Amino acid sequence: MQLRPLTALLPDLSKIETPATFFSTLRDDYPVWRERGFFTPNSQPALFLLEMKNQWGTQRGIIANASIEDYLAGHIKIHEKLVAAKEDGQVRLWAEQKIMSKPVLLAYQSHPNIDEWMNEKVASKPDFHFDFSEKDQQKLWVINQPAEVQQLQVWFDTLVSAAYIADGHHRCSGAALAAQRGLGIEGIFAGFFPAKDLKILAWRRVIQGLQGFQAADFLQKLATWVDCEVLESPIEPRQKGEICLLLAQQAYLFRWKSSVVANFGNQELDVQLLNELVLKKILGIDVLQKDQRLTYLEPQVTLGSAQARCNAGEIDLVFAPYPIDIADMMRLADAKTSLPPKSTWFEPRLKTGILAVPFPG
Repeated sequence: MQLRPLTALLPDLSKIETPATFFSTLRDDYPVWRERGFFTPNSQPALFLLEMKNQWGTQRGIIANASIEDYLAGHIKIHEKLVAAKEDGQVRLWAEQKIMSKPVLLAYQSHPNIDEWMNEKVASKPDFHFDFSEKDQQKLWVINQPAEVQQLQVWFDTLVSAAYIADGHHRCSGAALAAQRGLGIEGIFAGFFPAKDLKILAWRRVIQGLQGFQAADFLQKLATWVDCEVLESPIEPRQKGEICLLLAQQAYLFRWKSSVVANFGNQELDVQLLNELVLKKILGIDVLQKDQRLTYLEPQVTLGSAQARCNAGEIDLVFAPYPIDIADMMRLADAKTSLPPKSTWFEPRLKTGILAVPFPG
């Protein structure tokens, strides 16, 4: 896996009073703040070490240009179906704003050599310190000494055979498209983080319209595939194979019947079974087609608030599956298999603007 130093713009923290507010607005407003002098170029190409401390623990990763050649050769692995219009839109946005303001999040299998180097490096004073909140702090070290840069490059080249896109599929494919169009792009602006430090959360599936079923009829149909437990209040699934169901005034926890697991194999993802057996066969919803009855809620939306919406009649049904394991994501990416839509939400998410790369042209 190739690591390439990048020429980055860095924020002038003396001008930023509240980082949490400032960086949350940068996706659309970056050009304005750059023009006002809030960002300056780093003196020379460099790699960067980013440490994040948050509710998910501590994560450390290397910010660099990933190789477009690695992406095209399949060493940077995807698990989403790509949409050509999104790729083209990403390139046009970069060209318009003249900036890449958020790195792609790449997960890799950790190695003791790299881990030990990061542990030693964070003992030194950081070049930048960002306080977003009491539970969300980040530090950044500029790595520009040739011997140190070269050592990191050798380790990634010899010890890291692949990286997996956790967030930013269309930014990766957009970078490849920009290079194909001869726009002078140097690589994929990316953060390489050990997979063991990342966490996957699950999107909630929301249904409006039960295909003419009453609640009791739907539960009877569902019983073909699952064993269902009535809950006093909604709970998050505790293990693979469990899904919390919110229907009308009631919450349920269901588990796939042993016959279903035997027929499909225990490596089948819960969201795949949910899509095929429940959404498609019972409700007539194909997740690969646009169906206005199906929407998604971000994992941060509590099941309590979703239940309140069911109680108020705003929505008919909510499915909250257990999150996909990162090992399953890697297994399917290795097999060049796309995950169903909205299968993964990775935490923590890299913030916009802490580092940015000027887009040529």
